[in-house]
Amino acid sequence: MSNIEKQSNLFSLAIEMSLDGIVMGDVEGNITYVNGALAKMQGSNDKNEFIGRHVLEFIVESDRARATQNSINSIKTGEGWAGKFIARLKNGQTLPIEITATPIKNENGVPIGFIDIVRDISERVQNQKSWRKLTENWSWQTRDS
Repeated sequence: MSNIEKQSNLFSLAIEMSLDGIVMGDVEGNITYVNGALAKMQGSNDKNEFIGRHVLEFIVESDRARATQNSINSIKTGEGWAGKFIARLKNGQTLPIEITATPIKNENGVPIGFIDIVRDISERVQNQKSWRKLTENWSWQTRDS
């Protein structure tokens, strides 16, 4: 096995073993690859059911315009972006996620696709809500003393 083949194999293993969901697609937003973590996050055991679908199908309608604008800006500038969105899961439920999206460029620097890292932030959101509730109660107690 050549060094290039070893590096390619290592890269493939790293993407597949990532705890975060990874989605790759073309510049139109059509999915060409998802890793196992993304499929699991969506409640699926079959990564292939995502191939060919548009990435916006998995974002709630109220977040789609913002995600689209971020993607358009990314293609124009060639730079990545990050944002928080609500994902629509296979079973119809929703999940707060954080997306880091980066254009994939050819040897001439022209965007030819994208790679998104998708992280489930539901625990973080719940902890923030709990913290706010705790500090609101604490604020009232200190003002009354």
